[in-house]
Amino acid sequence: MPWVSPDVVDDLSEAVGRRWRDLDPMLPAPRDLPDGCMAPFVVAGPNGRPAGVGVCRHRQIPDDALEQVWGTATRLELAPRLPEPDTSAALDALLGQWRDHLAAQPEAIGADSAAMINWPSRDVSGINALLKHGMQPITVIAVRPAGRPASDSAIPRA
Repeated sequence: MPWVSPDVVDDLSEAVGRRWRDLDPMLPAPRDLPDGCMAPFVVAGPNGRPAGVGVCRHRQIPDDALEQVWGTATRLELAPRLPEPDTSAALDALLGQWRDHLAAQPEAIGADSAAMINWPSRDVSGINALLKHGMQPITVIAVRPAGRPASDSAIPRA
């Protein structure tokens, strides 16, 4: 299933947004899929319909960009859309397709390159698939509702 229509991608993204809101109401809705280096990866579900899609995006961070301080110069990023509550099988298949794609990319083997995926930390159904494929967290971002003070124990005393 090498191609999927924009309507199907929109439906998958809406379902992902609903799933994320159930996991954590502070998670933003997924944005539109970025333009990728090729057609999206597609994972077929048991019914033959797409169970998920992913786009690979290659980014080269300029030498003079501040963003390079916090990461590699070459970033090969996967943007997945997996709507089912249990993402493990679909994510495993998607990561396998992405791995095969990256194996043919010369920039993927550079010393200053990284394969990256953004994954909500409360979406634990995909953790085993991520670990199986050698992924590990390098950045964690947390939020709290506005107006909620930090606990007293977090404030250093002089």
